[in-house]
Amino acid sequence: MGFRQATGRRIGTAPPFTMDTRRLFYVLVLFMAAMVVFMWTYTIQINITYTDNVKTSLLQSQNQFIRNQNVSIVNVSKVVDPPRSPKPSRRRRRRQSNSAPKEPQNIFPSPHTNASTNGTKPKYKRLSDEEDWNNLPDFAKSLPDNDPNFKFNWTGLIEFRDLLEREVRSSDLFVMTQRNTPVNSTVRYFVDKSRYVITDELNRKLPKESPFADKRFRNCSIVGSGGILSNSNCGKQIDSARFIIRFNVAPVMPEYRRDIGSRTSLVTCNGDRLREKWRKFRTDYNIHRFMGHLDQYDPDVYIWSQPFTSSTHTNALLQIHDILRIHNKTQRAIYNRPEHQGLARSFWRRQGVYEMNLTSGLLMVTTAIALCDEVYIYGFWPWLVDKNNSTIRYHYAHRGITGGLRNRWHHIDREFEKLTELHHKGLIKLVTGKCQDKE
Repeated sequence: MGFRQATGRRIGTAPPFTMDTRRLFYVLVLFMAAMVVFMWTYTIQINITYTDNVKTSLLQSQNQFIRNQNVSIVNVSKVVDPPRSPKPSRRRRRRQSNSAPKEPQNIFPSPHTNASTNGTKPKYKRLSDEEDWNNLPDFAKSLPDNDPNFKFNWTGLIEFRDLLEREVRSSDLFVMTQRNTPVNSTVRYFVDKSRYVITDELNRKLPKESPFADKRFRNCSIVGSGGILSNSNCGKQIDSARFIIRFNVAPVMPEYRRDIGSRTSLVTCNGDRLREKWRKFRTDYNIHRFMGHLDQYDPDVYIWSQPFTSSTHTNALLQIHDILRIHNKTQRAIYNRPEHQGLARSFWRRQGVYEMNLTSGLLMVTTAIALCDEVYIYGFWPWLVDKNNSTIRYHYAHRGITGGLRNRWHHIDREFEKLTELHHKGLIKLVTGKCQDKE
């Protein structure tokens, strides 16, 4: 039972709430509830404001992006001088230069823009999802199969070649040489923007002058690796050119030669290909396999690569020169200056091709126009269906269907649209159908 005091309360127990303590307790509870409601309301308001700002920013960016797309390829029939199209915004503003401004670009509207988009980008599915000819854009359907009436526009071609040389400087930057890459100079990587100091050892590996300096070829074949080449019967037509360019050390084994030809003057090689197929020459076995692969090419072929696009593949690509020399190969390794990629990307951005990096295909077309009187392009087709509405593979030699279509670095459909414009202007010939035998 316990002892009780006179008040009747058990000894050791807490005193009961008085009226004043109860009021204080209720006030504190109400205050805390009010604070919770206030914080909840404030958080919702911040989220609404942030969402509205994001939507506004995205809408402005989309409108600016669409306006930038209304820029087309250079006018080669009538020269005009409109103001430059605005460049995409960047976080860091470049310092103002005191040098004289560059010449404005000569630009003309393309008559082959998809009419359904009112001059903006064509609207169609991702490349890897499109397998119906009827859904392809109009510019793809406008290409005839080996048009016998095609003629090169020599006046326009000369003007366009001169413009490319001024803007991209392919004759000087396409190949690293001892002259344009002296000892102790630095080159800046195209992607990560770090710098590489040119050593005496690397300088000695470079040619004194570009092997293409002061050269012009009457005609050139640029041979992509697209599945559109399968059963094309274009091999003899490709081999009839004076200079033949292929990509990514693509195979030219006998089973493909009827469609792709057998001759090669220059073949590109990128770091990803070295890593996937030859493990960046980590073992003698991988080097031996690489040497065996090169046996299918002509003994005087140039192996062209870009070791200064990213530092990830620099060492492996620079090894190609040493491997060829050690194995007494007459084939020669040549390298691209990274500024060439930057100038080419800037040029094509002004023509409406916006992407993180140009494909080697468009870069080679840009260079070939400077080297060749006539440029013929084969194996370029960024869809998985041909003109007969038949499914084709991404690569003529790969079993997989989609291959490299899913690539965040490139928009090969946009590049192909520009190539069709060049074709319709008579600056290049784009072959997307079957070829006739040349006896």
